Amino acid sequence: MVTAGQPASPPDTGKRRRIHVAFFLDGMSIGGTELNAVRTAERLDRERFQLSVFCHVPDGPLRERYEAAGIPVYPVPIPGMFKPTTIRLALSTARHLRALDVDIVHAHDSYSNVFGAAAAHFARTPSLITSRRWWDSLPRRIYSVANWLAYRSSSRVLANSAAVGRLLEESDGVPAGRVIVVPNFLEEEAFVRPSVGERRGWRATHGIPLDAMVVGCIANLRPVKDHGTLLEAFGMAAADRPEAWLVLAGDGPSRTALERLAGELGISERTTFLGTVPNRPNLHHQFDLSALTSLNEGFPNSLIEAMAAGRAVVATRVGGVPDAVTEGETGLLAPRGDAQAVAVAMSRLLDDAKERTRMGDRGQTRARADYSEVRVLAQLEALYVDICSKASARRGVARV
Repeated sequence: MVTAGQPASPPDTGKRRRIHVAFFLDGMSIGGTELNAVRTAERLDRERFQLSVFCHVPDGPLRERYEAAGIPVYPVPIPGMFKPTTIRLALSTARHLRALDVDIVHAHDSYSNVFGAAAAHFARTPSLITSRRWWDSLPRRIYSVANWLAYRSSSRVLANSAAVGRLLEESDGVPAGRVIVVPNFLEEEAFVRPSVGERRGWRATHGIPLDAMVVGCIANLRPVKDHGTLLEAFGMAAADRPEAWLVLAGDGPSRTALERLAGELGISERTTFLGTVPNRPNLHHQFDLSALTSLNEGFPNSLIEAMAAGRAVVATRVGGVPDAVTEGETGLLAPRGDAQAVAVAMSRLLDDAKERTRMGDRGQTRARADYSEVRVLAQLEALYVDICSKASARRGVARV
């Protein structure tokens, strides 16, 4: 049963009305998928689209952004994906979807794909979009199978990078005609450079010398992000570069071990753990070089945010990373887990200000061209209109 609020009144059933899209999300924490979803919700054309959100874990820092945008959030707390109570919740959610007269269910995550597809099926919602935004297989085979089934009931399956799109076709067997790539996008604020005074103030606040060369990484402190390789690489690169400084933004279960590793490597005094930070403003502007040494990635927001800030990137060559970072043009790529290779790339860019600037400028140009909100939202809105048009014609309801 939906536990917050009553089903909204159906939209006006006159000849022309907005397309009603229901987002299905796993949670409201700060992560790449969650941030991309809320940014999309805030910017959809309200004259053409109406939006509702169904969320399994709705209490999180991003919920207030939906509420500020006037978008209703309906909790659907599942006790377990394959329990009888979850089936009953899917049935009640289906009734809610019918009451709202939803045209498109758009699921964003591995769990919401399965639940959203079931609710859309029970509601006979005209169109369903599921998503794959991750690289490696899911931790339990039953979830992989459930997502495989959800893909097959979908009008389209959305991938956030070309590499993930190929994975959907080759590993998941989704027909190419039903796979669509819509990358994460950047808010215009991501391009806004702080003033010299703001940069100095930020460094003073965090005890970072004004003349330090800051290598920064923004990523949750989880094993898949492999900050250990980054710390080892920085230790090598910083050995004969006393001006080098490492900043890690994000928090998570690996923090204690990483702080201990920094001590063992003798770099604690030049490593700052910021913990969780707001996603606005774009923190990459405070760095001289941005890094990400993940073991796998679908499509990392952090790297395109670094590009928006005009920062050269050092990253591991995994998943969708090469779709974002062009080797030798906007950054340098290294094999995953190879601290020596990361250190060599980091040292090269720390020592060559011209190359850092050249790569940063090219990255910023590409970020504006390929990942701006105007470009990417136009793709998504066109997708909504396209998959809705035939269903709308059958129902005899025109869409804006």
